[in-house]
Amino acid sequence: MSAVDWEEVKRLAADFQKAQLSSSAQKLSERNCIIVVGHLIHEKLLEVISTSDGKEYVTPQHLSREIQDELYASKGRINMVELANSLNVDLTHIEARCAELVRTPETGCSIILGQLIHNSYLKTLAVLINETLQLKGTLNVSELTTQYDLPGDFLQHLVEKELNKSIHGQQDAKDPRVFFTERFVARCRAAIRGALLGIQKPTPIASILAICNVSERLFFSIFEGLKDSKQIAGVLSGKQGLNAFFVPAIYSKGQSEWVNNFYKQNGYLEYSSLTRLGISDAQGFIKRNFPNEKILYLPSCAVGPLLFDQVEASIEDAVSTSSWIDLMPILPSVMSEQDAAQIVQDALRKNKQTKAEVLCMSMVVPSTLISSLTNALEPLVQVKAQEAINSGKFLQAEAEQRIQATMSKKSAALDEDGGRTSKQDERRKKATGGKGGGGTQGRETKTKSIKKKTYGKSHADSDDDDDETPAPVSKKSGLVEVITVKDIKKEFVSQASLNDCPDELINELAARILPSVQQQANLAARKIAETAKASQVQSSRRTHGELQERLSNLLSSIRMFEKGIKMFQSDSETQKGLTKYMLKSLGSEIMGEIIKYVGQEHQISTAVPTEASSITPELRSKILNELPPTLKQVLEPVHKALVGASLDDFQATVEAALAPGACDVMIRKPDKKKERQGLLAHRMTLLGQLDECSDPAVALHLTVLLLFQAATQQPLHASGKFVMPILVFLKPSLPDDTYNTLQKYHDLVISFLSTDNENEKENVGTLLANELATLKEIAHTMKKLPVSDKADKSEL
Repeated sequence: MSAVDWEEVKRLAADFQKAQLSSSAQKLSERNCIIVVGHLIHEKLLEVISTSDGKEYVTPQHLSREIQDELYASKGRINMVELANSLNVDLTHIEARCAELVRTPETGCSIILGQLIHNSYLKTLAVLINETLQLKGTLNVSELTTQYDLPGDFLQHLVEKELNKSIHGQQDAKDPRVFFTERFVARCRAAIRGALLGIQKPTPIASILAICNVSERLFFSIFEGLKDSKQIAGVLSGKQGLNAFFVPAIYSKGQSEWVNNFYKQNGYLEYSSLTRLGISDAQGFIKRNFPNEKILYLPSCAVGPLLFDQVEASIEDAVSTSSWIDLMPILPSVMSEQDAAQIVQDALRKNKQTKAEVLCMSMVVPSTLISSLTNALEPLVQVKAQEAINSGKFLQAEAEQRIQATMSKKSAALDEDGGRTSKQDERRKKATGGKGGGGTQGRETKTKSIKKKTYGKSHADSDDDDDETPAPVSKKSGLVEVITVKDIKKEFVSQASLNDCPDELINELAARILPSVQQQANLAARKIAETAKASQVQSSRRTHGELQERLSNLLSSIRMFEKGIKMFQSDSETQKGLTKYMLKSLGSEIMGEIIKYVGQEHQISTAVPTEASSITPELRSKILNELPPTLKQVLEPVHKALVGASLDDFQATVEAALAPGACDVMIRKPDKKKERQGLLAHRMTLLGQLDECSDPAVALHLTVLLLFQAATQQPLHASGKFVMPILVFLKPSLPDDTYNTLQKYHDLVISFLSTDNENEKENVGTLLANELATLKEIAHTMKKLPVSDKADKSEL
């Protein structure tokens, strides 16, 4: 610049300063200035930006310059929010100016996550990343993201761009986000190689990684390289990853040698032993090491041909001698019963000509031995079949089978018909419920319900449950259980071929033979039943005739004694007592004969005594409940009449029960000639009993009965407690001395029976013995006495 120009500048500066220092005559107020500037902005004559407080205006160019200054001061990276606060300008204007700066390539700026970053900062960042990589040896982009608070993709692009420039290293081919140096890889390779060469047994990969302090990914990458270059000897087993194991070659070699030696010596290999050696897949290892061997794989071990041939030879020897054999002592102790069962089954399957069965998992029993044992049970089968027929269980079980089969067919028919029933079906249904009482259906159903009531008792109800319970029927085979496993086991004890046989084998043998033996027993029982039925038909006529004769005699006796009871019409209490005694004795005997006959005819399960007098009222009720409903209906009134006090009712019910359609027993009509013979026979019977009697009480009882028959010409059936009422009845018909003798004898008998004093009892007994001859003489001499006025002469 020349001196003239410089002088001009000085002059202008002086004028400017003078103008500034001088005060103008007119000034604009602040409000007017704001209005003027606002008008200029509105007319787009002025472009300025207002500050956040509204006190200042700044041009866009000046704002851009200030942003660049702040970026420089922040070393190339600043947040736009911080710019807005420091420059006192709204964030929208800051973002707009920053975007304008980014669009201008000369500025070298970029916006990342709301931050304005200059290229100089990126170069500095690349240098820092390189320093970290060289220090650690390996670097992950995710770590840089956390450290520098920048996006991973941005850092990934930056590192890849500066790789082998400002960042010295290499990128992992399998994981592009990982970078490492060659020196780090060499150090890790040396550590891994040294660790693997020093291992002598299977070691988890996790333990190796902890020792070498390397990542899982890098380990497997280096391991593959070392293995390909044959710098290490060994393999990885198990699942890939941290759960894998490194198995050194020296260990695998030792394993193979141990397995080969053990197999050659013993002929088998146990899986658990191989597992303890570190072999996880035992079967696969055996298949790889013995590809040409015919090995049988059992649940717990593998068996070779040597041991298998020994088993086959033992089985053949047992079959040839028809004797059982237990293979567990032959097999190794490590084998379980499941192993023994499988090896025996395979041996029998291989030699199909060998006829034998496997019992108790490991015991072989030839079929010839089973056949001989079955034949030896034939006598037992006959005995049990006869017992089942004698007890009635077999026939009852078969009857229940038929009833159930009939009901099942009817139920199936109803299901096919859609459940629709006609009026006739409804009436039949009512009959089966026990209300109708008639028809085949009603009888079967009622019988079934009674059986349920009879056999549904617990053991506490009766001690004879074993005798009353019907034989069970197998649902699968439909056979009646005539013979049990317990019976077969008892028979096996005496068999010489089963000496020293364990209990479990005997149990399984008995269970194995039971179905065929049960079938034989059912056939034998059915044959016996058919034979018995044929003989029963022949003897039923004879039995029926004998029943008619016994019932006719008993009913004739009741009619005969009934006349004697009617003599006590003036003494109703005595007459009632004599009637009850008659029903209790002779009436019960008649009912017992009927019950015994119908019980045998209908083959009920309850055991019927051979003597009718042994049938108690409780047993009668039990038998009645098992009879068909129609027969029960006519016999129940007879049973109830026995506890009444009317001979007429009893005789009427007996006649209804014996009528055709019920028991079909014909009773003889009364015959006066036979009645007179009966009276004489009854008197002779009483005299014979009196002559042989030495008991004073019994002698008095017989004498009174004889005197009653002599006085009334009618026999009397009475017990000893009626002696005194009969004497009172006979008093008018007897001489006074005879009556006094009898009365005195009666008093002595009472005294003898009631006293506890031995001396007194002995004295009374002497007097009774002395007077016994007189008593017998009275009974013999008085054949006929005058009839008492108390007696009903119309009855004589």
